[in-house]
Amino acid sequence: MARGLVIGRRRVRLRFIFFLMSIVVCIFWISDIRIGEKRYGTVEYGSITSWDQGDGLIVRDEQIFRVDSYGKIEYFAADGEMVEKDELLAVLYKKDYDEDLIDDLYKIKQKIANYQKKNIVQDILDSDYDKLETDINEAVKNIQLLVCDNSLESLEYQEKQLRNLLIRRQEFLNKKITPDQYLQKLYEEEAKLSQQIDEWKIDIVAPDTGIVSFQLDGLEEILNIGSLDYMTIEEFLAISNNLSIQDMQTEEEIEWPLFKLINPSKWYLVCHIPTTDIFYEKNDVLNIKLLGSHEEVLEGIVYKIDRGNDSSLIILELTEGIDSIVHTRRLPVEIGKTTEGYHRRLFRRHRN
Repeated sequence: MARGLVIGRRRVRLRFIFFLMSIVVCIFWISDIRIGEKRYGTVEYGSITSWDQGDGLIVRDEQIFRVDSYGKIEYFAADGEMVEKDELLAVLYKKDYDEDLIDDLYKIKQKIANYQKKNIVQDILDSDYDKLETDINEAVKNIQLLVCDNSLESLEYQEKQLRNLLIRRQEFLNKKITPDQYLQKLYEEEAKLSQQIDEWKIDIVAPDTGIVSFQLDGLEEILNIGSLDYMTIEEFLAISNNLSIQDMQTEEEIEWPLFKLINPSKWYLVCHIPTTDIFYEKNDVLNIKLLGSHEEVLEGIVYKIDRGNDSSLIILELTEGIDSIVHTRRLPVEIGKTTEGYHRRLFRRHRN
């Protein structure tokens, strides 16, 4: 008895037919699964943002100010504080200053204040003086609480407030008290000591309005606005790879310059994206996330794009959010472009 089926001049065995039927069943089964996963979809109108993640370098519009060598510095502005033009930032004392003489001046000032308070006539006290005393006591109490809680970030600001209140109180007393022979002698001693100390000290005032910072990382003159037009991917990687060494420097190791003044209204973010598959163009408005530093999404304008073989460099100009990154130079970032229009939305349905 012959086995198999004869088709034309060929004899086809039954096992070959079973093999073909198995392949057909598999094809239908796979097709059915794929159809089941993406059964239907809708087209909707709205906005969608596609994000790219990479490394970022902060470039600020900042000016560096240098001073001659000094022996002691007394700060009157807190680091990272917004200051006005001509505001006193710090007082420098030359290397040959006599600290004992400065202590003597403080003691004389205290004697004058104590004598004035002791001999002040009660009827010339007014609400302004009472308020000054209340504010001074409150400031002292706040400083004590900050020291106890080890909250040193706000300590400089509170000390500055206290110094201003003490100066105002002294000015008030000087106007109200008529000096007698003893008080006049104290005034003369004070004037003599002040004249000597003035020869040793230098007042540092803000040359313009901006954010002052006494912390420098040594990159202020390398990463500046003038360097952005020449920034390449290779330069970005070289700076970023060496930045960890710069971050290890302390304020004492960077002796000069003394401080920098930052323009809060404009700064730049240089983003290195490890892909060339980007769709950004110059002057595009992008969304920006400063990871670990800023909760809100900022907006920036594309200033420049540099495309490499396997990565891209996007430079963005921003006008907000610099207050939280005054001391930051490098951080991870996400940038994205929001588009509006009709987008297809697919729904998956799996078999039970």
